[in-house]
Amino acid sequence: MLIDPLISFDVIDRDEANDCLVRWGHRMGANNRPLYRAPIDFGLREMGELQGVICCDTLIKETCGFDRSTAFELSRICAAAPRINRALIRLFTEFAQPLVARTWGTAWAISYQNAKMHRGDLYRFDQWLRLRETTGGSDSRALGSTVSSQRRVIWGWHPSVAARDAKAAEMARAEEARRERDRQRKRRKAA
Repeated sequence: MLIDPLISFDVIDRDEANDCLVRWGHRMGANNRPLYRAPIDFGLREMGELQGVICCDTLIKETCGFDRSTAFELSRICAAAPRINRALIRLFTEFAQPLVARTWGTAWAISYQNAKMHRGDLYRFDQWLRLRETTGGSDSRALGSTVSSQRRVIWGWHPSVAARDAKAAEMARAEEARRERDRQRKRRKAA
């Protein structure tokens, strides 16, 4: 006798993902971002019912030295129960990221964390690289509750620890160069 699996993790379509994002009250709402490639979304099911979704999209603009040819964005992660997000992020790094990387030829995944609403534990606990903190303007596609949140942390994932370490060193050098430019600017102003 064949029975359905208790748990499955599969590619789903954007309409299915958006339905869940709205139903579960994701703070950014449905994923209606500009499409530069067909999105690749994943769903975690329990006995056939979606319990969590992850949406992957191409980058909208360059960030942290990445462009659309080198990275893609984990643009939404949402679950029916918060603890499921931990399982989702692990399934993403082990199974979904390699599939998207092969399909789009972009080895790095990045994700933005709203620093006012989240501490970043989801990414930190799964060894994502904290690339940098940023501030930005409001996102007109966001729900009202998140439009004014400007502090974000950008996290990056690459399956190679060596690649993550090299990127961490690159980001540290860039940050030190930025600080030095700021110091020089202040000295010129004071002179």
